[in-house]
Amino acid sequence: MRAVFCSVALLLFSLTAFAQSLHPQINLLSIRGIKTVEQQGDELYLTVTVYPSKGKSKHYHLPRKPQHWRSNNLKKVTKVPVWEGSLPESEAVTVIISLMEKDLPPWNTDDLIGSVRVHLRNNKGKLESNWSIPNRVDGPVSTMSQWGRTERFELLGEDGQYHLYFMLKNTKKG
Repeated sequence: MRAVFCSVALLLFSLTAFAQSLHPQINLLSIRGIKTVEQQGDELYLTVTVYPSKGKSKHYHLPRKPQHWRSNNLKKVTKVPVWEGSLPESEAVTVIISLMEKDLPPWNTDDLIGSVRVHLRNNKGKLESNWSIPNRVDGPVSTMSQWGRTERFELLGEDGQYHLYFMLKNTKKG
């Protein structure tokens, strides 16, 4: 009888933990060029570094193919999945998204235009988010768009200026 009780308790605990697991997704809705680094236009890409509260960090480059987006063709850059993952109860993740400008060697091959930091935490099945710009006191401007709540960042660096629009989606698993 005790074994049955322990099995039922374990099953209920597992189902509760599973039901509170979240599946957040960060999407880049668009990039708007205000001022390019180069007169002829920029070759832009994102680097994404993910720091989970448990496990190893991960680093990758977007877009995967082609290797960059042309600044004069940014209207085609829409709804790009930047990161998604599973976030169990009481766990957190920090995602650093950096906008880079690429040149061919022998010039400076990678210019940082700016970065966005997103800290996500599963607090008892509720997704908590904190968006910021590292090393700056100003942060994003939250607006409503046709897709829902959107975070707009103004990134400045290496004489370039771009606005990036992000959206966080949250779906519960289970």
